[in-house]
Amino acid sequence: MQTLELLAPAKDLSTGIAAFDCGADAVYIGAAQFGARAAAANSLKDIEHLCRYAHRFQARVYATVNTMLHDDELPQAVSLIHDLYHNGVDAVLIQDLRLLNADLPPIGIHASTQCDTRSADDIMRLYRCGIRRVVLARELTLEQIQSIRRQVPDDMELEVFVHGALCVSYSGRCYSSEYCFQRSANRGECAQFCRLKFVLTDKQGKAIGPQAHYLSLKDMSRLSDIQALAEAGVASFKIEGRLKDIPYVRNVTTAYHQAINSLCQAEPKRYSRTAIGDTATTFTPDIQRTFNRRYTDYFLHQPRTADVWSPLTPKALGQAIGTVIRTGQRWVEVDLAPQVSIANGDGLCYFDDGQVLQGFRVNSVQEARLSPFRMPGHIRPGTTLYRNEDTAFEQLLTKAAAPRTIPIQLTLSPTADGFMLKGEVLAHQQTIAAASISYSFPHQTAQQPQVDNMVRQLSRWGGTAFSCRKVEVTPDMHSLFLPSSTLSDMRRQLCAQLEQTLQHRSTTYRDHLHHIYNKEHASAAPHIADSIARMPRTYQQASADTPLMQCRFCLRQALGACAKHPLPHGTRPIIEAHIAVNSEPLLLELPNGRQFSLHFDCQHCQMNIYAQQ
Repeated sequence: MQTLELLAPAKDLSTGIAAFDCGADAVYIGAAQFGARAAAANSLKDIEHLCRYAHRFQARVYATVNTMLHDDELPQAVSLIHDLYHNGVDAVLIQDLRLLNADLPPIGIHASTQCDTRSADDIMRLYRCGIRRVVLARELTLEQIQSIRRQVPDDMELEVFVHGALCVSYSGRCYSSEYCFQRSANRGECAQFCRLKFVLTDKQGKAIGPQAHYLSLKDMSRLSDIQALAEAGVASFKIEGRLKDIPYVRNVTTAYHQAINSLCQAEPKRYSRTAIGDTATTFTPDIQRTFNRRYTDYFLHQPRTADVWSPLTPKALGQAIGTVIRTGQRWVEVDLAPQVSIANGDGLCYFDDGQVLQGFRVNSVQEARLSPFRMPGHIRPGTTLYRNEDTAFEQLLTKAAAPRTIPIQLTLSPTADGFMLKGEVLAHQQTIAAASISYSFPHQTAQQPQVDNMVRQLSRWGGTAFSCRKVEVTPDMHSLFLPSSTLSDMRRQLCAQLEQTLQHRSTTYRDHLHHIYNKEHASAAPHIADSIARMPRTYQQASADTPLMQCRFCLRQALGACAKHPLPHGTRPIIEAHIAVNSEPLLLELPNGRQFSLHFDCQHCQMNIYAQQ
């Protein structure tokens, strides 16, 4: 049986709980220090609370300790990992492999995406270090993932991003923020260099393309590829977004939860979820109606595609909602797409004649005629409108608060000196845990039938983590009497016992997770040293020929100038540029005059970006 894990982001405690309630099997969350999103830090107290909430569902919490560390920070990071372990965290994600030489607790260690894991050789090096889960590079194709799965041991878990923002560089190999702004992405301080606007020039400095966001990519969505990824051997499906708010996390998590559930229900003998519990969805998820820069599967099905680039804007476009029919002095009439309705306060945007993104907020709606707060300029019939702020949907997601529950079945029976109430936890069409309480109470003959009242009282589990599927009252109970207050007390005691049983079950499983390198296993030391040497902690420590970025995305290919991977027939580049023979190396130039040269490594189908000295 192959288990599938949906891994959601948690900016904070409340976002993590929302993710679990919407079907996540695990969440990843930043600790107070050393996370790759410096703005998403959390206290140990909140992380402990989240772990207790997760473990009742046999779900997991992973903490990010995935920055490159200064030498004097290593002891603090080790101490933090011990604290995280003692507060219930199931695993930590790391980038700085020097931590593997430290005295760590028996906690799972996951190699963060910042470890830049692209090949089976990369994974085997980490495997020999004691790591048993890696987050694969986002740039891999489905065929490459399949090949990796065949080449690495079965107990090495593969985690793959399926949704969210994309870095143009291989993760962990981007030094642009550090070089330009003294803010290291490998220290959790990315300055979004790839979202800036550049001019494209030839080697003489002559502009050969307009100002544009040449390194800005769309967002990833692999919602329709869940089955293909599962068949390729992926264990964990990861949603990006530790800075995203609750409505975003609810919407995206629910969409992927339903997709993974559908696969498990279609092939129950092959796939199952790692966590337990039922979710009650109070909305229909729609990833088009939440923050996005339009979507791409990002090389998953082919090594080169024209569908990854977003050079006109780095901002969210959202959902295409229709085209402009006509405009008046204070209104815009729109041919709306099927099943699209516009509400007061919605934010709409469009590209004007100069391909510059413009926007306006809707003040009032009368059928297909929209009255903006302020009438936008340069909007013409035929213009495509996008909705990047959907007020009604956001309000629906904000209010959605149906808690996750664990299905149980109960059995009430008499004992020699009282009664026993047994509860069984149901998951994956079987009982996975059980607890019982014995209650001393003298047997009394009932004056009238009591079974209906017993079932009714024992079925009331509102306000708890449990939902009662069935109450069985054994035949030898039918003639006996139990007060409703006693039945309620028995139910409360059993609830506490079931909670304790599930917490213990989850902790026991956690302590048998992948134990990392131990100093007694000296054979791992050379592999750790080799792995540490392969990734400089800062750009200053890198060799002279180290690029600022290493990218699978290729600007020359996106501009239609690659002979090996031409654009599909009839497809024109989003931006027109005139790349002449002998014009390379091409340069990207910021408005302040700083330049960066593009080098095309066609042998490895990779674009490298260097600082122009």
